[in-house]
Amino acid sequence: MKVLVTGARGKVGTAAVRALTAAGHDVTGSDLGRHDFDRILPGEPEYQQADLTDAGQAYAIVRGFDAVVHAAAIRSQPATLRTLSSKTTSWALST
Repeated sequence: MKVLVTGARGKVGTAAVRALTAAGHDVTGSDLGRHDFDRILPGEPEYQQADLTDAGQAYAIVRGFDAVVHAAAIRSQPATLRTLSSKTTSWALST
């Protein structure tokens, strides 16, 4: 199954990426920040940087996946967290 994990650099997202990869799924991780390395190592999941508070980026990144694990959050900005959670979930469901 082709799975996107948002918030892939966070605690929950990292665990989800590891578990899904170990289970044999085709995993792509996404987060607001750049990845820690320049190149993906063999056997590592793909990574795409995206700002999920931007409708265009959020809609574009969820396209083509069989499932989305939405673990993205901006804890320091509660209003943004509510918007991010509701809007991204809506965009994911509409693709």
